[in-house]
Parts: sequence; structure tokens; C-alpha cells
Amino acid sequence: MLQLRSKPVIFESVFADDCRAFVDYKRTLGYKYKSEEWILKHFDNLSASLNHSEKVLTKNLVEEFTALKPGEAPKSRSLRASVMREFALYRRKRGGTDFLLPPGKQLLTQFSPYIFTTDEINRFLYVADNIASTPISPYAHIVYPLLFKVLYCCGLRISEALGLKRTDVDLNNGILLIKNSKFEKERIVTMSKSLTEACHDYAARIHTNYDYEYFFPAQDGGFIHKATVYCKYRNLLWKAGISHGGRGAGPRLHDFRHTFAVHCLNNWVKNGRDAYVLLPSLCAYLGHSHITNTEQYLRLVPEMHGTVITLSNAAFPNIIPTIPPELWEVE
Repeated sequence: MLQLRSKPVIFESVFADDCRAFVDYKRTLGYKYKSEEWILKHFDNLSASLNHSEKVLTKNLVEEFTALKPGEAPKSRSLRASVMREFALYRRKRGGTDFLLPPGKQLLTQFSPYIFTTDEINRFLYVADNIASTPISPYAHIVYPLLFKVLYCCGLRISEALGLKRTDVDLNNGILLIKNSKFEKERIVTMSKSLTEACHDYAARIHTNYDYEYFFPAQDGGFIHKATVYCKYRNLLWKAGISHGGRGAGPRLHDFRHTFAVHCLNNWVKNGRDAYVLLPSLCAYLGHSHITNTEQYLRLVPEMHGTVITLSNAAFPNIIPTIPPELWEVE
């Protein structure tokens, strides 16, 4: 397992000073601006490779950098375009005459999350529970099964799960304390009784004889890199017979979080609960800043269609009348 190590980003093109000043400016406003900083670094590299000497964001330069690459997910292109638009606005406020991408252009995307069926989740967790121990990763068969269960059962982001420290996990009360999450928000996540018991068993095997800082430690006791988890995840998808579309396509690790939210909604509907009344609770549990963010997760999987139709017909039996075949007209 790899340990995550950060390294300073050094800008070298004609825009180097402005890139650094822009990142520092964003961080003074409270943004982490880590992935965005690396996007600017890629732009910096492109500018340097093209020997761009004019300190102006030209239309050709911006459009070349923000063009959708072969095999790239639209979301990645969207984020790149968003950063360039903000960078141009920053420079314009300081007297620049830079090209500005049209508003909203960077937000166009056709991305749709992959929602696992209950059968797929069961198959995936089964193969995860049967991971073999190897000399290279002697604890993989202990760490990964619980890690994937926490991702699905608690709807955590992968960074949140990997960032959990031993002191963040209350095994007595079945509570996870999520720190340094997206939007710099802390929240408390409760676990089911069965998951709490699984965490107890896991901790007894992993943490009894070692003073690891992280709840899910790397082989050297440090932080597991999410790329390492992703490689293991893809291998388990293949063993579970779940098709994977490759880089940028689903199912992604983050789709466990989508699936958690959708399955939660489905259970509410099946049990006759009012999903809209309970939506703020799901919003707080997931750590969203606004309820509209949570609504994006509330998508239906095919297995729920029959339930929704049955409930709708029971509540509104005559809203769409049945027309006998003899009255049908074909033009």
C-alpha cells in the first residue's frame, strides 16, 4: 500500500506568478484548492510547452486547454473549464484583458451515477470478504472488506473514510467523527449495530498490537492512497461480475455514496415513510451544504419502479383514465 505524500506545486510559465497568487487568494477565502491547483499546474505546463510568451489568456490557449480529451469524463473537462474561468475573472479584476469562457459552458455534462442493485452490492461484498492475504499486503484481507462496507453503509466519500483516525471512531457508541471533509464541515455519522460489531472485530485484529494513527492504515502505518483502493476496487468488480467502464466511467468508488442515498430513499418509500420530510436528515448525514445537493442522489433503481407505480396508483387511481382499445385512433 502506498502512503500519500504531498509535494509543492511549482509554476514555471509566463503565468507562474499569477497562478501562485490566485491559489493563495482562493485559500485566504477558505477553499482548500488542491485539485484546482494541480489543474492550474497542467495549464502552466501547456503554456510553457507552447512557448506562450504573451501574459494574456488568449481564446486559442484557453480552448485548447479546456477541450474534452478522448476518453475523458465530461465532469473532468467541466472542472478544468471552471478553474480557467475563475482564473480569467481574477486577472480581469486586476486589469487583464483575458478571454473569458461563456457562463455555464463549463457546467455542461451528461454524467449519470452508477447505482448498484442490492444483488450487486451483495456480490461485491462477498468477494471483498474473501480477499486473500499476500506477503506484499498481509492485512489487505482485513482492511478492505470493512473499508468497502463503511463506504456503502455510511455513504462516506473515499477521502473521508481513509482520513478516519482511531480517535475519530467511537466503537462504544457506533459513531464516526468526520473531520476536514468537503466544505470544511465536521459531522457525526452513526453506524448500524452490525457495522459497529464488524468495526469492533476489525479493531481487535488490526489495532490491538500496533499503535496506528489511521483507522484504515497503510502497510507502513500511514495513509492509504485512494488510487491504491481504486485498483483493488476494480479487481473486486471484475471478480463480482460487475462491468467496469474504465477510467472516468462507472461504477466509480464514489458511486457507493450515490447508492447509499438511493437505497435509503427506496427503503423509506417501501416502508411508507415521507421521503421529502426525511430529506434534511439525509442531507445532514451526508454532510451536504444545501438540501439541493442531496436531491441529486435521489434517483431510482429499476427494482423500485414497481413499488412506486403501485403506491402512485393507490394514491391517485383515476388521474390517468384507461382507454378501451376500440376507442384508440391511429393517424
